[in-house]
Amino acid sequence: RIDGSWLVDNKAGKDGGAVHFGASALSIAFRRSLFSGNAALDANFGGGAVFVLGTGTFERCTFTGNTASASASSTKAIMGGAVYAAPTTGSTSIVNSTFTNNEARSSQNDSLGGALYLSGKSDLLYCTLTNQNTASSRGSNSNGLGGGIYVVTGPLSITASAVAGNAASFGSDIFRASGVTINTGGYNRLGEYGITSQSHPTNYPWTSDSNVKGGKDYDETGISQSSMFGNGALAINDTSQVNVADITIGALVGATDAQAKLLTVALVISTANPGLDQIPFREGNLFASRIDQRNLSRPQPAGGRFDVGAFEAQQDGVCDGFAVERRFAGEH
Repeated sequence: RIDGSWLVDNKAGKDGGAVHFGASALSIAFRRSLFSGNAALDANFGGGAVFVLGTGTFERCTFTGNTASASASSTKAIMGGAVYAAPTTGSTSIVNSTFTNNEARSSQNDSLGGALYLSGKSDLLYCTLTNQNTASSRGSNSNGLGGGIYVVTGPLSITASAVAGNAASFGSDIFRASGVTINTGGYNRLGEYGITSQSHPTNYPWTSDSNVKGGKDYDETGISQSSMFGNGALAINDTSQVNVADITIGALVGATDAQAKLLTVALVISTANPGLDQIPFREGNLFASRIDQRNLSRPQPAGGRFDVGAFEAQQDGVCDGFAVERRFAGEH
C-alpha cells in the first residue's frame, strides 16, 4: 500500500510514469497520496501516473498535471492521462479523490481518458474531475474521447461525483464505449457526455442513454466548472508547502489531516452551486464513505445535507432541509 506519499515529476519510457503494477492476480492500494507532474512517454497503453492491471484502490488521492503521450510517429491510441486501470479479474475503486489538468495525448490515433481510462468493474464515489483534464490527438482523422473518464468495458458505478470542465473532441467529461453499462447511484454533477453509436463517437444526453441505469433522475448534466469550483484551482491544507511541480498552491482552510498535505478543489460557496447541499441526509448516510478527502466528517453540519465531489464545505446550522450559512473554518 502507498499511503501519505508524494510521487512528483517521475518519468517512464513506457506505461505508468510513477507506478507500473502489472500483477493481474494481485491488488494495490493508494491512500492520501499526491501524483503530480508524472509522465508516461511513448506509451504502449498509457497511465501518466499509474498503470494497474490488478485490483486497484484509490482513496483520498490527488492527480494533477500527469501526462501519457505518444511519439510523433506512433500510431498507438493513448489511454489514461493520470490512471490506466484494466484489471483482468479484479476491480477499480476510487473514493474521495481529485483529478485536475491531466492529459492523454496521442499522435496518429485516438486518445482515451484525459484523467481515467477504466476497463472492467469500476466504482467512483465522491470524486472531483475538473480543470482541464484533456484527451487530445494530433492526428487529422483521430479524436480525443472522454476528457475526464473513458470507460471501455464496464460496468462503471458512479455516485455523488463532480465531473465538469474537462476537454475532448467528444464526451468532454465522460465517454463510454459501445455496449458499456453505467450504474449511477445518483447525485452526480456532470458536464458533457459521449458514447460510441453506430461505430462513431458522438455527444449524447446522459438521461436518454438506456445504458445509464439507476438514479440518473437525481443526476444533473450540462454543469459548468465555474458554477461548482470557480477557476478550479487546487488548494492545500499545509501552508508550509506552497509549490508542487511548478504549480502554485493556495491554502485550504478547514483541513483536518495536515500531515498528509492533501490537495483538493474547494466548492464555491453560493446558494446557486449545484454541488452544495445536494444529497439528503438519509440517502448520503447510506453511502460507503462518511468523510471527505481532507478527512472532514460528512455531512457538514452533522445531520445536514451532503455535498457532491471530494470536498465537503463547512457550514453553520444543524438540520437537513433548512437554510444555513456556509463558510470555511477560520472565516468569521
